Order: sequence, then C-alpha cells, then structure tokens
Amino acid sequence: GARRVLGDVTVTGNQKVVESFFLRRFEPLKGQPYDEGRANRIVRRMLRSGAFSKVELQETPVADSDVLDLAILVEETPAREIGAYAGIGSWEGYIVGGTFQHYNLFGAVRRLDTRIEFTSRGMTGDVNVFEPWVFGEKTTLSGGLYAHGRDNDGYTKFELGGQVELSYDFNEYTKLSLFSRVSFTDILEHQVVDEELGATSYLTHSG
Repeated sequence: GARRVLGDVTVTGNQKVVESFFLRRFEPLKGQPYDEGRANRIVRRMLRSGAFSKVELQETPVADSDVLDLAILVEETPAREIGAYAGIGSWEGYIVGGTFQHYNLFGAVRRLDTRIEFTSRGMTGDVNVFEPWVFGEKTTLSGGLYAHGRDNDGYTKFELGGQVELSYDFNEYTKLSLFSRVSFTDILEHQVVDEELGATSYLTHSG
C-alpha cells in the first residue's frame, strides 16, 4: 500500500510519567514515512524499563491525505518496590538485606536501584541510576556508588568505589558497552606480615 507519513502523536493513560517522555521518543519519526518496526522497538524498550505494564500503539490514517496519526495507550506499574531477604551461609554467617527500586524517578522512566546488606562478615551498600535514551533510543547510561566493609581471615578491609557504563543496543540480541570503574581500598586491621600483605591503602581502576 501507499506509504504514510507520521503526523500527530498523543498519549493517554499516563499518570506519573511526563508526556514529554513519550513525545521525545517518537519525535525523530514525525514527518517521515511511518516505520512500524522502529515504533514497535521503541515500545518494547519502554516495556523493558519496568515502568509500564502495557504500551499499545493505535494508528489512525487521516482522511484524504498520506498522514497517519499515532495514539499511545499506556498503563503504568507501581513506581516503587521494596524488598527484604535473609539467610545463612557457611562463610558469610547470617545474611540480612533490603532493596529499594524506583522505576520512574522524576517522571522520566529513570531507574534507581539501592541495596544494603549485613552479614557476620560485614556490610555492603550500593546505589545505581539508569538513564535510558541518552543519545537516542538505543543508548543507555548508568552509574553508581558502592561501599563494602568486610572482616576476612587475618585482616579487615573497607572499599569505596563507583562506576559508569554507556551501552548501545545494536539489536535485541547484541549490545556494546563501555565502562569505567574506580575504587579505593583501605586495610584497617590485620594480623598478616607486612611483607606479605603489601600496600594497606591503594587505588584501582578498570575499564
């Protein structure tokens, strides 16, 4: 059939996600021959974010023209999720932890993941933020910080670090990621011979 050009884009059903989030996703398609495959890929990426339980597209041809209007119908999931867990291990001893996730930070489908865990060996805490569509529909930027305190056999270690990662999805099965990670480690107490232990404070970087 005849190719149609994408015209107006409207959104219904969103309560917490700002309307501009959807309009920016489809802005590059407006005024161009409608690409249903690309539109569906945008929908699948929205669903993978965890912020939506349903995203549907309704295509409406405009009479006596080659224009096609698009309506986006969405249903949002609860934005916040809290979890807790507990267990026991032969090395870690008791394990108690909690998690908090926010799938729609500032109404922009920006995800926040946090976790804190206590064991008989020490504690771990981390926070990560995921920003979708940084440089387009296929690019994601994420970053976070973490802190680890741990009592090992013979020494106690504290580590503080962070990382940033930029990912590009070539398709649904292939992804390229670039990352940088830096951490500072400090040996607080030890019963190890200094010559065997090495430096007690050091900075590491990987990427």
